[in-house]
Amino acid sequence: MVKHYVMLEIGATEGKTKEENILAVLNALRSLEGKIPGLLAIEAELNAKVDAKSNEIDVMLVTEFPDFAALERYQAHPEHVKVLDFIKTVLVSRWAVDYEVRG
Repeated sequence: MVKHYVMLEIGATEGKTKEENILAVLNALRSLEGKIPGLLAIEAELNAKVDAKSNEIDVMLVTEFPDFAALERYQAHPEHVKVLDFIKTVLVSRWAVDYEVRG
């Protein structure tokens, strides 16, 4: 199994507050559940310590796939690309980690 962790810092843009954009990102990520073959699990959550003035991670995404090939198909899937294109419009910073669960 492969786990894909993504940490996002979201900003205020296009006439929307940081909080509005965070909620929109969470909803967009959660909407992927059940839409992409090979996506075994998806969890998108708000950082419990975040506030409007914070310069920290706002959203944590954790996804699980059977293998790296499934992760690559997820990343190229049109539903994921649509969400990613939206996130790029409100994104300040992004960090990601992928690893294989062994054993």
